Amino acid sequence: MGQGNGKRDIEEGLRLFKSCKEEKANKLWKQTLDRTKDRNIRFIMLKHLIDALYNMGRYRDCANFAIEQLTAANIMDRRDFKAEAYWNLARSNARIGEYQKAISFGKHAMSNSSEKDNDGQLLGYIHLALAESHLGFSDFQGALEQAGRALSHATRTDDLILECEIYVIYGDTYLALKDYDKAMKFYIRASEMIRCLGKPWSPQLKASVLLKVANGNRKQGVLDRALQSCEEAMRLAVQEKDYMLQARCLATLGDIHRSRKDSERAHSKYEAAWSQAGEIGDHVCQLYILMGLIKMFMSAREFDKGKEAATRGLEVSSAVGSKIHVLRCHWFLYQLSLNDDDSALSKDHAKKFDVLLRELQLYCGVCHDVIGKEKDNVYAMECCHIYHSKCAENSQFRSKGCLNCRISSGILSKTHPS
Repeated sequence: MGQGNGKRDIEEGLRLFKSCKEEKANKLWKQTLDRTKDRNIRFIMLKHLIDALYNMGRYRDCANFAIEQLTAANIMDRRDFKAEAYWNLARSNARIGEYQKAISFGKHAMSNSSEKDNDGQLLGYIHLALAESHLGFSDFQGALEQAGRALSHATRTDDLILECEIYVIYGDTYLALKDYDKAMKFYIRASEMIRCLGKPWSPQLKASVLLKVANGNRKQGVLDRALQSCEEAMRLAVQEKDYMLQARCLATLGDIHRSRKDSERAHSKYEAAWSQAGEIGDHVCQLYILMGLIKMFMSAREFDKGKEAATRGLEVSSAVGSKIHVLRCHWFLYQLSLNDDDSALSKDHAKKFDVLLRELQLYCGVCHDVIGKEKDNVYAMECCHIYHSKCAENSQFRSKGCLNCRISSGILSKTHPS
């Protein structure tokens, strides 16, 4: 079977898939791949299939097909094919919250790739997958380092889609650090690229950026805009049958209604999001839902429900490896233990909270206060160490350079461009 016929069968399978005829689609794909004896053509067909499924949010299916791709690449002993297969495994696992696997696959992709392969374009996307994975682990310095490398590749190769996705990663990083203004700057930059540059942007990328804008607007208290962006993202996610994105839109709608003090609607959206996330195994989405429920229960002074949600949140965040959420769950449980007059338990959670703050380097090296304790304004150096903006603007600090680098390696660093 030729590559052209195989690609047409894959597209027909996608049409069936979108028409909710998943069994027929899977049967057609299997038959098409089984009929293809040429390993090169089979590898390319798998590439088309993985790209299409990725754009539909079917990340677990992508990972399964990427394993087939890697098997074919190993048989042919093609380093460029191995790099692509490992990259597909890295980006798919990053999306489903398997960050340790994603980093491992990303490193393998990097070791098999070269600037000579496709003008080094794949390298930028490997750095992007690694940035997303480091951010999932709450390794903010690692995320910024990898995003910076990805951005340099995007600029050199004039890859606007890669550039757009990198701005989303920057936005997510600053949102996690509670610098909402800086996060929105990057989300809006990504949104403006999609709106103005006339590229054939995928509906899934459009929806993802709209959802990020909605989250940023909600954090800033601009709830009407947040709702509008989230509903448009949901419309696109339903249109594309992207179930993971639908679940995350529902979770954000729950957050928006919670911010509006509408607990009944918020709880309804959280329940729908939890059900959908459970069906597809999206533990990251479940973690976001639990964070919203904890805040809602604590605000309503339903402390027993808050403690139950925070305990579950601690389990899920520990399993996923999201240290920032582990930290926040310890903070919630510290407050709830104080409410129960359980001094021993509250001290235990406070101690674990402090250990994680130091591990994540969330004590500012200048003022020694916590970074991201509340709405904040942070500054990333070129070395990607993070300080409060007001501390980094201090003339004495600027003359001496990054305190972390001076302490760890004796190397002074310049400011990180934003």
